[in-house]
Amino acid sequence: MSAQVASLPPFAAASRPGALRSARTGTGEIAYWRGGAGAKAPAVLFLHGLGWDGTLWWPFVERYVERFDVICPDTRGHGRSAKPRGPYTIELFAADVLALLDALRIARAAVVGLSQGGMTAQLLALRAPQRVGALALIATAARTDPATAANMEARIRAQREAGPEAAARLAAAAVFSPQFLERAPGYLEAFVAWRAAMDAAALESAMRAGNDYDVLAALAGIRVPTLVVAGAADRLVPPPASRAIAEAVPGARYVEIEASGHLIVLEQPDALGRSLDPLLDAYR
Repeated sequence: MSAQVASLPPFAAASRPGALRSARTGTGEIAYWRGGAGAKAPAVLFLHGLGWDGTLWWPFVERYVERFDVICPDTRGHGRSAKPRGPYTIELFAADVLALLDALRIARAAVVGLSQGGMTAQLLALRAPQRVGALALIATAARTDPATAANMEARIRAQREAGPEAAARLAAAAVFSPQFLERAPGYLEAFVAWRAAMDAAALESAMRAGNDYDVLAALAGIRVPTLVVAGAADRLVPPPASRAIAEAVPGARYVEIEASGHLIVLEQPDALGRSLDPLLDAYR
């Protein structure tokens, strides 16, 4: 693996500070990384997307670890968290996160969610508004578009018929821009090997977790400072899906980041950080 690839998530995780822990909750065993300024500092919860884990957020751990209590959980079925049999739902993921906050005795957190993690973040803000102090929704949607659902089903078919590597290549085609893969030679093959090694049944359950998800009409009820970020070149969740969230949440700020596909966290971390800073600084 090249030095450049080794410096990028998820491969950079081993070199980062903090502690990987797990919590037994009423909904299952949830693994999480926690580090930063201590339990008395404002808490920031980073929720990863489908097929990733908390290591996706390492660039932002580095950015915020000195000012915040930073928590990066692994969603059910991902990373080191429990992988019970499905079906999984976004409601279930949100219940897991609330159970983790309870276990850690965190009354309130800023919540930053990417893609499927952003769907979970929206539900948290709607179901438990007193637990969410600020909200950042990145490359995500308020309802599952038929094209997105079709993409997930194509990945599931590929995983069953052609194997996990074929499914990983389909995922890569959906989430990475060609420009990023050109800038990071070797990343695609490292990603494919990493994704193909995941628990196939758990990943399939997670792929279908967003089926029937639709909270768009309810978003007018969100009353916390909200940032919505889209990648201008995102093919999986195109910018209009993110703009719809910003238009529905009162007072939401919308940012569209040029030269980025779906994985803004990887492709344009500095631009994303500059967008997050005002929201999190105000939350402090």
